[in-house]
Amino acid sequence: MGRAIVNDEEHAVAPERMEPVPHPIEELPLQERAAAYEHELEQLRGVLDGTDSELDFGA
Repeated sequence: MGRAIVNDEEHAVAPERMEPVPHPIEELPLQERAAAYEHELEQLRGVLDGTDSELDFGA
């Protein structure tokens, strides 16, 4: 039987080597980005007030 790996330093990625992954919205032109953020905000408001049960951040 295999043993549990408690400390897997060999496969760990050093924080300085990790690159941030940009959110897809951040790659849009400014006007489109504003509209996309507004869409997300409206979805969050809908979830909070109970008029929307799902979030769709891909729209």
